[in-house]
Amino acid sequence: MTQPRDKYPDMEGSRYAIIRAARHAADLAKQHNQPLLLWKDGKVVEVMPDDLPELPEKAPRKEE
Repeated sequence: MTQPRDKYPDMEGSRYAIIRAARHAADLAKQHNQPLLLWKDGKVVEVMPDDLPELPEKAPRKEE
């Protein structure tokens, strides 16, 4: 079965870019003591940066 990562090899780095962007947004929110807006359980919620789960250093690649 063809995986999306095999069909679109130019998108391979996008996982890492999304994680970097999320980490940067969390850092900025923490600096300014502001909540982040996240989608959770079908609605938008405010979450303070200290309440976020740890982001992975690298996005794990799902092996099938």
